[in-house]
Amino acid sequence: MEPMYTISKDRNGIVLICQDCPHIERVSVFNPSLGSQRTQAALAMCEHNRTAHKKGPVLTPLPKNYGRMEQW
Repeated sequence: MEPMYTISKDRNGIVLICQDCPHIERVSVFNPSLGSQRTQAALAMCEHNRTAHKKGPVLTPLPKNYGRMEQW
């Protein structure tokens, strides 16, 4: 599978650049209190690839009551 984006660094920090268009995600704009900024930027880039280019992994979130279902 070919990469969806490249990672680069400029004077403003780390940048993720889409392989198929000029779209970018800057790591520094994501909130560090929500977890890794790099991971948040990568997730945003994956979402961009799914919506703009119709490619990339499609994940289905587990239901909130997954722990209860596991006991059945």
